[in-house]
Amino acid sequence: MSLKVLVIDDHPLVQQGVAAALESLGHETQVMSARDAEQGMAMAAANPDLDLVLLDLLLPELDGLSVLRELQKARPELPVVIVSARSDLPTKLRGFGLGAAGVLHTSGNTMLMPPLPLWTIPRPLACTVAIVNAP
Repeated sequence: MSLKVLVIDDHPLVQQGVAAALESLGHETQVMSARDAEQGMAMAAANPDLDLVLLDLLLPELDGLSVLRELQKARPELPVVIVSARSDLPTKLRGFGLGAAGVLHTSGNTMLMPPLPLWTIPRPLACTVAIVNAP
């Protein structure tokens, strides 16, 4: 089973690092990258077979929470994980309130998810958790 992930982040090193981490898990993985909100939303619309979006909060022109809001309107079934160095509680709560499936902190090795029964966690999120817990 192939995993198709969209990384929306304006930093090429983050895009490359996430792609390398996902591909190192041993799954067949296709990682697409978008450098800004407009490109990311267009790619999400053009790829209905996406399994997961990893979304930076600090994007040029349009912030990540606005992108999350738009993605949830257009593709409510698509899991979106916020990837950010910000770790403040209000940001996390706003993200979860807008439908984020999780928050991955780039400044540490922590991933937060809203309380869900384990069997309801989509496969792409399980892969993301594996990245976070990798040595």
